[in-house]
Amino acid sequence: MPEISRDFRSAPVPIRLSCPFSNGITLNYYARALSLNSRVLRVLSVNPFERELQLIVAAPFLSGLVRCQVASIRRSKRQASTYEVDLRYVDSPVLRSEEHTSELQSHLNLVCRLLLEK
Repeated sequence: MPEISRDFRSAPVPIRLSCPFSNGITLNYYARALSLNSRVLRVLSVNPFERELQLIVAAPFLSGLVRCQVASIRRSKRQASTYEVDLRYVDSPVLRSEEHTSELQSHLNLVCRLLLEK
């Protein structure tokens, strides 16, 4: 878990949110990080996630993948058709095989990829 606090509201950072299912399928969503502290990552998303949903976060300011849970969601007052989502860090580790990779190229051009196991 990050020990720092950051505010990205003036220039939100692109991130990837992944929702893995037990059948092996993973849905990827793209969002923008608004703020970060030691317990919560606030993101701006076009997706209205359900509370308690577990997501895996890949972001250039995090070291590796981080497992989070949707703590709260509300319509954004700043941008129409978007939601501000608070993601609370979950202590369980993210399990990855050697075939799963995540590529972070730059803070502006976040490119993430999940290679499916065969």
